[in-house]
Amino acid sequence: MGRSQEFIRLSAEDEKAYAIERIQSGLQQIRISFVVFAVLYGLFAILDNLLAVSWLPVFLFIRFGVVIPVFLLFTASTFHPSFVKVAQPFIVVCMVAGTTGIAFMLVVQPGNFSYYGGYFMVILAGYFLLKLDTCHALLGSMLSLALFLLGHWIYHGSLDLNALLVTAFFTGANLIGALGNYQLEQNSRANFLQKQEVLSLNLQLQERVHEQRTELIQIEKAIDSTSDAIIIFNERGEITYHNQAYVSLMQSALPDVPVASHPFADIVGKVIYGGAWKGERFLTDFEGHQRVLLVQADAVLDDAGRIAGVVTTCRDITERKDAEEKMRYLSFHDQLTGLYNRTWFDEELHRLDKARQLPLTIVMADLNGLKLINDTYGHAVGDSFLRYSADILRHACLGADILARWGGDEFVILLPQTSYAKARLVADGIALSFQETQFEGMPVSVALGVASKEEMETDLSTVLQEAEDRMYKQKLTESRSHKSAVLNALRNTLQEKSYETDTHAGNMQESAHYLGGRLGLSRDELSRLDLVIRLHDIGKINMPAELLRKDSALTEEEWELMRQHPEIGYRIARATDEVAHVAKEILSHHERWDGKGYPRGLAGVDIPLLARITTLVDACEVMWNGRPYKIAMTPAEIRTELQRCAGTQFDPELVALLLDKPEYQEKV
Repeated sequence: MGRSQEFIRLSAEDEKAYAIERIQSGLQQIRISFVVFAVLYGLFAILDNLLAVSWLPVFLFIRFGVVIPVFLLFTASTFHPSFVKVAQPFIVVCMVAGTTGIAFMLVVQPGNFSYYGGYFMVILAGYFLLKLDTCHALLGSMLSLALFLLGHWIYHGSLDLNALLVTAFFTGANLIGALGNYQLEQNSRANFLQKQEVLSLNLQLQERVHEQRTELIQIEKAIDSTSDAIIIFNERGEITYHNQAYVSLMQSALPDVPVASHPFADIVGKVIYGGAWKGERFLTDFEGHQRVLLVQADAVLDDAGRIAGVVTTCRDITERKDAEEKMRYLSFHDQLTGLYNRTWFDEELHRLDKARQLPLTIVMADLNGLKLINDTYGHAVGDSFLRYSADILRHACLGADILARWGGDEFVILLPQTSYAKARLVADGIALSFQETQFEGMPVSVALGVASKEEMETDLSTVLQEAEDRMYKQKLTESRSHKSAVLNALRNTLQEKSYETDTHAGNMQESAHYLGGRLGLSRDELSRLDLVIRLHDIGKINMPAELLRKDSALTEEEWELMRQHPEIGYRIARATDEVAHVAKEILSHHERWDGKGYPRGLAGVDIPLLARITTLVDACEVMWNGRPYKIAMTPAEIRTELQRCAGTQFDPELVALLLDKPEYQEKV
């Protein structure tokens, strides 16, 4: 309201916009003014006929040849915003043309008051109807007045009373028009500013709405892309929104499902009637699989603090639960055998150390021969042996007994409310179960120790140590005989798979004893030599039977596999106390005098003597008796072959000794 006291100033940009609006918004008034002027000029024509018939052609020309065309041109120009820059001057020209035409009539007939009315109307039209601003309107009116006075002076030769009356009338009309126009322009400018402000606010509002709509779209996309299912219920418990994850979780969209049959209906009801809810919910999907869902439901309040709905988030934690269960299982179970592990056993031992569980008996078990099996067949077979043994122990234990893998090849059984005598029966049953079975053709056995806690004052760790000590004592007693039995079983298996027969070993021993005698070997060394000959190829136990009995040349891959048997034999010998002292000879029986053998590439006297003897007599036995893949050789051919290989494959001194004896020469 304060702006009405002074002229409202606009910025250059607003002035331009205001001018465009002023001209374009005045079209209706301009058209109305044209109709008014047409009617008035019609009345003027009647007056002309009555008052000044002789001047009629002039009046008609002025009205219809000048004024009306000018108004028509102006009206047409306002339809094009490109005319805005020249609109004000053009309007001034129109105004001057109109008023000058009427003024000319006043010069000729100063007493005709109808022209005063037309003059007044043209001036006011210039101010109000044609949307002229005040400055341009005053300029146009002053120019019109000047032309009138000039015309009157020229026509009458002086300025008389009529000229002064017209000037006074004209000035009054201008004052009225200027004041009215000023007030209208002030209002127009104020309205323009208000409209600009409204437009600006509307634009800001549209931008804000667009931003909020964009944010909502982004939020909806974010909600849709999240892996958590999100469901929104109204205060009646009806679903009003759900994201794509909910559809995936439920296998189909369920917006129309009644709340009573919805899996979260009870949860929503609890939240609506007070409080949030968080917990796990089990859901059976359409394939019959049970899934575990973590559900959280929170109330949504309106401005009055009333519950307007419920937002529920749901996450499928089935895999996490399975992983947790698996981790829990692994933390208390031995991964290899599936039995409880030592950690779980220690907890159970502490839990059961109660008076009501007495007598509490412990059985310790240690497998015999695990290292020998690992060295013979590899750790994969050794793991199978552990699982095999665990099954025997599992079947031998009662349902209430606790069986765990203590570590390595040791197991422990905890028997609550079991006397020592009953525990001994369990241990005897376990031992018998092992004796009655074999693994990979080898006998298996177990060392067992039993101890019992019968009084609460007894420390349970002492009982455990006692059971372990008894187990080790039994192991020391039985280990040697068990390893011998395993070794014999391995030799028997090897004979079934290959050509390593007793006859082959006997033929080798005959030649070896001859060389041993010539070299002056002691009885102990000859015994070791016999052991090396019997076990030198024990490492072949781990080779496929078809490879050992192949009657054609071996491929490079097969040779690569075959060259591993000395090292396997070495590990087997090292794992058996009775033959550990010949392990190096077994490892070296495929070394060559020239260093081109395997597995270590030893040469000359670096090769153990017993290994050199074994290598020579083994080759002689094969040449003498032949194999399916190699025919037997004649004595002369054998002698030639030995002489050729002396100093390369064989020890030349041993070859000379072997060929030196006439008896052996005849045999060869």
